[in-house]
Amino acid sequence: NGQVLTLETSEQVPSALLALAGLTLNSNDRILSNGLPVAPNISLTTSPITLQLRRAVQLTLTTVDGQQQVRSSAFTVGELLNELSIRLRAGDKTQPNINSAITEGMNITIVQAQTITVNVEGKSVQIQSSARTIGEALAEAGVPLLGLDYSVPAENEPLPADGQIQVEMAPIQPAQI
Repeated sequence: NGQVLTLETSEQVPSALLALAGLTLNSNDRILSNGLPVAPNISLTTSPITLQLRRAVQLTLTTVDGQQQVRSSAFTVGELLNELSIRLRAGDKTQPNINSAITEGMNITIVQAQTITVNVEGKSVQIQSSARTIGEALAEAGVPLLGLDYSVPAENEPLPADGQIQVEMAPIQPAQI
């Protein structure tokens, strides 16, 4: 909590040092020595010992399986997902992104990608996308709608359950001079 406590002792076990300082180590809290995680009950061999106690915070994690409350002392969203053994696949997204710092009360959402097939002029392109709209998915696939081009479903609609998007390209008209 931003406090600096100094102790003079021959003790070298992190959990015992915290106890001497009047601090309780809670589950999911993390002890760091020189910025690196250390085991609470293993004696440290360096001297002097500088410890940082990182308290776990309450988070809400939303996945396709629903919401769950999590306590973690992870520094980033990516580190939290790693702690929970959650692996992202190509096209999956997190909100906020995986490099975002963890804060108390944070809401983290994982949007899993789905397979989308984009049909354009007799050719099909398959992508993994977690886009919210058809237009976003088409941009990810490298098939932006230009001019009078249109898609079925429309570009502002959500991704279809069947994963199929048809793109109709407007015919190119010769320029009038």
